[in-house]
Amino acid sequence: MNNDRLEQLLQAADKSAGGALYKPDNLAGSVRRRYQRRRIKMIVSPVVIILLLAGLCIFTIMKNTGPKPLTAEQTASLNVQIQDLNKRVDATLNLVRDVLERQRSLERIAKLDAQLAEFRDPIEKLNEDINKTAFILVSSADKMHDELNDTDSAVKAYNQVIELFPQTPSAESARQKLLKIQNVTVNKNNMSI
Repeated sequence: MNNDRLEQLLQAADKSAGGALYKPDNLAGSVRRRYQRRRIKMIVSPVVIILLLAGLCIFTIMKNTGPKPLTAEQTASLNVQIQDLNKRVDATLNLVRDVLERQRSLERIAKLDAQLAEFRDPIEKLNEDINKTAFILVSSADKMHDELNDTDSAVKAYNQVIELFPQTPSAESARQKLLKIQNVTVNKNNMSI
């Protein structure tokens, strides 16, 4: 029976509560992404410069050689330089791929961290809902007593809060208000005697 009442009260509190008003931006994730982009620019820039220098070297060599054919020695030297440049470019591209993969991993981790941060502890949420419900009941009992002068209904509501939510601050408040009501009743009875 108490579980049904508690469940009804919690459902009523959930309907009246509404959602979160403010969600902070993920500043750490934004800073991390900006840092990764700068690192990629720092890595890609040398690759572009190397490729431009290689092209410039090849262009200069081709321009200076003119129509005369290259010697076997020159061809071998160029082939060695091209192979060296290819190795450097491959190494740089592998490094860029690794950095990009790491950035994707960090972004995935940041996204998962943000999702995890949105989850609340269910027990904490339940305790918050219980405290909210108890507070609402005490507030309505206060209105019955103070504004409507319906002491009997207010006493029932205070007792209900104490019975359903004994460990809440609102239950302690209800106990104190019941003591006040009892003291007033005893004082009225003593005065009428």
